[in-house]
Formats: sequence, structure tokens, C-alpha cells
Amino acid sequence: MTTCSAPELLPPDTIQRATASPYSAYGLQLDSELPLPEFDARPASASRADVHIRFHPGDDWIPSVRQQSSFWQVDDADSRFWFGGVGGFRLLAGREILISPEPGVDDALLRMYVEGMMMATLLHQRGFFVLHASVVRIGNTAVALLGHVGAGKSSTAAALHARGHSVVTDDNAAIAFGQNAPLVTPAFPYVKVFPAIAQALGCDEESLVRMHPSQPKFVTSVSSGFPDAPVPLDRIYILTRDAEQPVQRMHPAETIIELVRNSVPTRWKLAGNAAHLQQCAKLAAIVPAFRIRTFNELPELPLLAEMIETHHGGVARA
Repeated sequence: MTTCSAPELLPPDTIQRATASPYSAYGLQLDSELPLPEFDARPASASRADVHIRFHPGDDWIPSVRQQSSFWQVDDADSRFWFGGVGGFRLLAGREILISPEPGVDDALLRMYVEGMMMATLLHQRGFFVLHASVVRIGNTAVALLGHVGAGKSSTAAALHARGHSVVTDDNAAIAFGQNAPLVTPAFPYVKVFPAIAQALGCDEESLVRMHPSQPKFVTSVSSGFPDAPVPLDRIYILTRDAEQPVQRMHPAETIIELVRNSVPTRWKLAGNAAHLQQCAKLAAIVPAFRIRTFNELPELPLLAEMIETHHGGVARA
């Protein structure tokens, strides 16, 4: 069985803004003025950055949305996000993330937005098909775990990791359509879990770090076996508590609906274009999808992981 390890994260109240530091994630080289300790640090002498993340005093678009609790618009060249009490984010052509925080907002809170919604948008701008999913490599191929908030995507990924399989990504899955199969780009080796679930999977308390006091989930490292190259996507599992059977094959038309529901930008209730719908249809045509009954009680979680492993045809490596 793989073991959980404590991520090298600073408590939120000790994180300080710094000059740009080099990181890597999703196969990209990033320079960021915002500390991103979950991402892999890279040598400062590494090749020129693909993405620059920096603080910015803000543009004239922010006053027009400041009274709203939230606002976003996604465009391939210029995407803008506003969250009341947090600040504004602007993404330019998949190459820059500009952060305009509200006074007093700590970097730990900003980091959650950058590593989540902003990276999803940036990857979308760079041409990836971006799913809200956790992805695990079983054997030589990957399975994507989809479902509504609370369905257990991250927990199931952590349970599969505990059985010896590698987590490819948690939350955002960046998919490129290769010649032979869709490829999932490795993100960064962390998953978000509730403490009770982590303990049930054998993680000790020291392996968990809370990203921010506002969040009930903690992060833990899943660096063991983390892939260093894209992994072919072999199948998709939709986690649901309404499944009539433990595992049931889905019709491609049903799969398209789930992919639209769980991909950028439609997952944020924004209209997708024709190319986005074509990507959903293409993925549904070449990757089989299955509805699978998710867990309700903690003792069922390892059994769910074993069922996915067996259905996929993989063998636990631990």
C-alpha cells in the first residue's frame, strides 16, 4: 500500500508575497509572484516560462462588476473573473494570469482560485479539453472520475492511490486528442480529502494540510508513482448515488450530456461553441463511459476502488 506524505505547505498566515518563482504543472513552465507550493518547483535557470502569474493593480473593468458577488466571462484571448471579497482575475491568451486582490486577502485564498478555476480556464485557452474530474492511472491507461460536487471524485482517486495506482490529476483534467487516444496531462501530485476519509485510507494526521480556513477539505501528497508524461484515457466513470446497477454502460448520447455538464466553459453555465460540442462528441465516441454507484459510508470506499480496478481490468500493485 502506498503511504500519504505531508506536503511542504506553509500555513496561510505565514505565506508572503514573493518575487516570481518558477514552477511546473500540466506540462507547463510557470513563473508566479503568488506562491504555489502544490506545483513542482523548477530550477530558476530552466527554460523560458510558458505562463506568467503576477499581481496587477486592476483594470477599469473591475469597478463595473465590484457590486456583484461574482462575475465571469470566458474567451480564448481575454477571460475575466470577479469574486466579491476576493478580487479580480484576468487571463490573457493562455499565457498570463493577472491577479487583482481586494485589500487584506491572503495569498492562501488567492492560491485556491488560481490552482482551480484559473488554471482550468488557462488550459482551455491553450486548446485543451478541460474536464472537472479526477484521473487515475491503472496499469498503462487512465480512468476519469466525474460526478456532481460531493459525489466522491477526489476520495475515490485517493482510495485508488492507496491501492497502488497513480493519481494523474485532481479537479481539472487537461485532455488532448492524440492520434491513437485522448491523452491526460499530469497536473500536480495532490488530492483534496476530508480528514475522516484520509484517516480511513491510512493517512496520518501529519500528512494533511488545510489549504485555507474556509475549506473543510485538506490536501495530501500523492507523489508516489506520479506520471511524468501524458496518459491515454481508457474509460470514464460517472459517480452517482442513483445508479440502478453497480456499474452500467452509458449510451454515447448520455455521455455527451455528462461531458458538456462537466467541462469548461459549460460547467460554469456559460455557452460552449461548436468546437466544444464537437470535442464532447468526439470523446464520447472513442472512450466508453459507465455509471457507477458511489459510496455512502466510509467502509464502502475501498470496495468502490476495488470495483473500479476490477472492472477496468487492472491489478493492484500493492
